[in-house]
Amino acid sequence: MPKFTPKPGMNWLVEIMKCTPDGKPVYTPDGKYEKIKIPMTDATLPNGHPQSLYFGPGHSHAGVFKGMAKILIERGFDHEKTYKLKAQLFPESYHEDMLEKNALEALNAIPLLSMH
Repeated sequence: MPKFTPKPGMNWLVEIMKCTPDGKPVYTPDGKYEKIKIPMTDATLPNGHPQSLYFGPGHSHAGVFKGMAKILIERGFDHEKTYKLKAQLFPESYHEDMLEKNALEALNAIPLLSMH
C-alpha cells in the first residue's frame, strides 16, 4: 500500500480473479485466471464507524486511494506518532530473512479481532 495518495492517473487497487455472475472463474485464452483490479472495501474505525480508504464523491481525487499516512491520521495518529509507529513495527531491513522476521512481528502485533 502506498504511503501517500497516488499520482494523477494512478490508483492503488487490489487484484482479484475475475468471475462470472454465477461465481465461476474466467480464463484467458492461454488458460490462466483472468484478473481484475477493484478498490478495497471500507475499513472500520475503533468507534465502529466505516472509514473509506478512497476519496469520496466531490473530492478532487474522488475514487483514488487516500494513502496510509492520511488513513492513519484519520484514525488519530499524527505525523510524529505515525513515524514512531512505523519505526517500531518496520525497522529498516536489508536482508530477506530480516524482512520476513519483521513482517511476521508486525502481523503478530495486530490483534486478530481487529482484522476484517
